[in-house]
Amino acid sequence: MPLAAPPAQWVAGVAAGSAAPAPTFVGCAAAPAEPAPALAGPLVTVAGLQGVAITQSKHLNNVALKWFRQLLEDPPGCPMRVGANLLTQEVWNVGVMFRHEGQTMGFDFMEGQMQPWSWRQMLAAMPYETQLRVVGDGLTALAVEYEVGSYDHKRHFAANKGQGPAIPAGTQAPVWDFVATQLGGTRVAFHPDYKTGKCGLRVLPAQAPTEPPYSGKGGSWGRGTYRWYKSTAYPH
Repeated sequence: MPLAAPPAQWVAGVAAGSAAPAPTFVGCAAAPAEPAPALAGPLVTVAGLQGVAITQSKHLNNVALKWFRQLLEDPPGCPMRVGANLLTQEVWNVGVMFRHEGQTMGFDFMEGQMQPWSWRQMLAAMPYETQLRVVGDGLTALAVEYEVGSYDHKRHFAANKGQGPAIPAGTQAPVWDFVATQLGGTRVAFHPDYKTGKCGLRVLPAQAPTEPPYSGKGGSWGRGTYRWYKSTAYPH
């Protein structure tokens, strides 16, 4: 569905028209890729997450990531900006997603319907070992970011099947993740799975894949292609 411009508080401290580092994106206009500004002191600690009541569905974290990504791209696959620091607000409103019948990856958002989503509950629902990796010595920022020059195989694979948002011809959709910035400067990208709720992790500056298969975007080089892209993007 058509989306209104993102609310002012969602836009990171980077102007949408500012210069982007080279290289940018295949088939897209230049877009800034600066991380969301951190706040002073740790706002979230592993100890502080213990005992947080979990009332939201494990699916909602993936829904929130898809919603923010959709707000931050125009057209699909072409980033306009990165998201603001989510820690500045306890609860964010995200769209209500539905899955298309008979499709394994097709989805859309219900027009005019919103629901609350809590980043704190997302972090608290993680297994303790995952919390230690993501939160570390405490978080000063948590944002939705794309990786410049990366290639999202899952999105192109779905688009080739007519499932999910169509990606314009000639565009290479990048990988989007939640990115946690720790007090000591370590940055961890993580991606919640819709079905299981588990998070794949990548400690930056480790990179997600940048090249599609030789058969083209969303294509294959044989058995194991899909799994290779997923495990390479999220080795932990």
